[in-house]
Amino acid sequence: MKRLAASLALLISCLGATSTGAAETTVRWITIPVELKRVVSQEPLETACGCAAILNCLTFGTPAEQNAVSLMSGMTNAEHLQYLIDNFGKVKSGFYPEGDRWRPDGICSGDLKDMYNDFRRQAGLEPLKGMFLDRIPQETDKAFLERVHGLILNSLLQGEPPILHARSEVARWHQEKNAYLWDGLYSHFITVIGVPEFVNPDGSFVVDFLDPQDGGQQEMLVFVDVRNFLAPKSSGAKSEWLSDRPFLSAACGKLYLKTQKELFWARSEIYLHYGIFK
Repeated sequence: MKRLAASLALLISCLGATSTGAAETTVRWITIPVELKRVVSQEPLETACGCAAILNCLTFGTPAEQNAVSLMSGMTNAEHLQYLIDNFGKVKSGFYPEGDRWRPDGICSGDLKDMYNDFRRQAGLEPLKGMFLDRIPQETDKAFLERVHGLILNSLLQGEPPILHARSEVARWHQEKNAYLWDGLYSHFITVIGVPEFVNPDGSFVVDFLDPQDGGQQEMLVFVDVRNFLAPKSSGAKSEWLSDRPFLSAACGKLYLKTQKELFWARSEIYLHYGIFK
């Protein structure tokens, strides 16, 4: 797949006719080009994926967002990460009864949205919206996928890379409950830089994203799992367990959310929990 370099490029990938004579299929991509050498990783802070996701949005966003990086003290990515934490993370959390937004285990999705918007206001940028990506009651699988795809697409069309919050969980046996229950494993923030213009016939779609874990560019498939699972809709201290495949599932060979450390027979899920969009 060949990607055209432009400030906001519409990419066209053509899959040739098959040996059976099938018609050509054209897939149009809406993407924001990046320079891989400039992608920000969360290192040296293991729990700084949220701040790194913000920096990647600013680094490859609109001209005004790119200029806003110069408002941060320091010259290196690590210094910019610390600047965000010190100035916008060490503020009282809006989602925990006590403590700051930035905590030893990172930051929750709602606090990250507030943290980012506080910086954006200081830089003269329009604030962004944040929302849980759970299924609306009575929403079909395809409508669910099309709605989330539309949120991502609309933000990209405005030159704003969205931030997605991915979570993982595994089903484990709890002796005290005499039942298998879902245990949370890990959560992670990523920056989206591209999606196809339209979803697949079944509603699924691919997302191009920047991963702060290694500072690389990856792709993942977003789909609705045919198997039921439960997952918490939560930010900070508030949590509500939802049933019947409440979030969209994600599959990626290099999205390491600790599912790879579980036993081979364990049932696990990676799903998209929250998004920050324009």
